Amino acid sequence: AFGTMFMIRSVQFLNDKESLFTGALLLGTTVVIYPPCITLVAILLLAVFIFPLSFRQIVIAFTGYLLPIIGVSYVGWYMGGNITDVPLNIYNTLISNTNPLFNLESIPFCAIALVALLAIILLYGVMVGIYHRYTLLVPVRKTIQLLLWMVVISIATLLLPGCGITMLTVIAVPAAVISAFALDRMTQRWANIFYISLIVLILLHLLFY
Repeated sequence: AFGTMFMIRSVQFLNDKESLFTGALLLGTTVVIYPPCITLVAILLLAVFIFPLSFRQIVIAFTGYLLPIIGVSYVGWYMGGNITDVPLNIYNTLISNTNPLFNLESIPFCAIALVALLAIILLYGVMVGIYHRYTLLVPVRKTIQLLLWMVVISIATLLLPGCGITMLTVIAVPAAVISAFALDRMTQRWANIFYISLIVLILLHLLFY
């Protein structure tokens, strides 16, 4: 969440190299915590073309992204391990099939309804963003575009053998921002209906499951 926040801030202020470095650093840290997040490096690659970033900004972003992995590898090597232990552990986690995504029979109805409702809101946000792309401020349009790609990449990551249900929490971050944008663009009546429905489904899920 903080990595996404700083990346968005670097979009709003293109010369804010500190936010770009911090956002990339936090995205790199997620790889150490949860290896399937390594696919989010594609966000930095897309940012090069969406904004676009200068060569200096590209170097800053990828330096921040690689720093946590290199730092943890160095600490492991200093303590007696191999310098390649961390990259190999990340790779082995990605290809292992010991962390199944979910059991369809154990998913409560409230969770299915909640995901379906969020998917509708996200789809509406995408349609509005495309239809009104020329009326949106450039930073806003590019931010929505970057977040949408983050959702797509995160959903694709669910197909990896070693990816588990934890990835849904990663998807929730950009999805929440796009959903807020979509609700803001709806009429007050429909926005209230969707918002109340989300709250009711969340409460039902918490109370009964």
